[in-house]
Amino acid sequence: MPGLSFPAARRPHLLTLPPEIRLLILEYLLLPGPTRTLSIRSEKPKVYRLMKHSKYRSRSSYWVLCERMRAQCLETTYHLVNNPGIDTAILPINRKLYHEACHVLYSRYTFDFHTDIEAVIPFMADLSLVSRNSIQSIDLWKRPLPRVKEFDRAEWRNTCEYLRAQMHLDRLGLHIIGGRPLPTFRTGQKFNAETFKALEYIEGQDNMAWVQDLRSIKGLRKLDVVAQIQHCPPPRALLSTCVRK
Repeated sequence: MPGLSFPAARRPHLLTLPPEIRLLILEYLLLPGPTRTLSIRSEKPKVYRLMKHSKYRSRSSYWVLCERMRAQCLETTYHLVNNPGIDTAILPINRKLYHEACHVLYSRYTFDFHTDIEAVIPFMADLSLVSRNSIQSIDLWKRPLPRVKEFDRAEWRNTCEYLRAQMHLDRLGLHIIGGRPLPTFRTGQKFNAETFKALEYIEGQDNMAWVQDLRSIKGLRKLDVVAQIQHCPPPRALLSTCVRK
């Protein structure tokens, strides 16, 4: 009826609803679609320079190798590439709703950093303790060995150490980029301990140290290893180029 009002003590309030109903409301706001992966990437340094004092002023910055041949070190920050329509306006209402919403938001999504390993620690460090402890699943991509530099080894080592000491992950998705040098290259081969010993001998201990860094992450219940096979020019292409010169 027009003009009908309830006493303040009897007015409906989100916190007076049963927890199951609140959970459904939070899922509707924070899980709007079928996408369950949030892609975190390093912003282009040129874009970051233009927006570091506005859009990105509250985010931690870090340095990345970029430009041609990754020969220049520039400052940047992270950003979310794909927002499926998450409505976070409910988070700052009060402490209880914030804790409940953070658990739904950060535990239900996988955070994919692709090869932007440098973004992992700044992104995690900027989160509140409640949000960071709620994260259960992340994806990392390992660059192919020919493109790995000492900078990459250090970033990988620091990231693994941070995940070991500061995170409580349930799942880690590890995408390893490899090359297919010939059309007849066979995939689906099974590897054993002897295979990795041979790789360590061929590639050297420095190039295989990332495996030991990965082993330092404890408590994982699931490790998904995915081979990302890409085209790799055969060695004779480089040889023929040198001969022509």
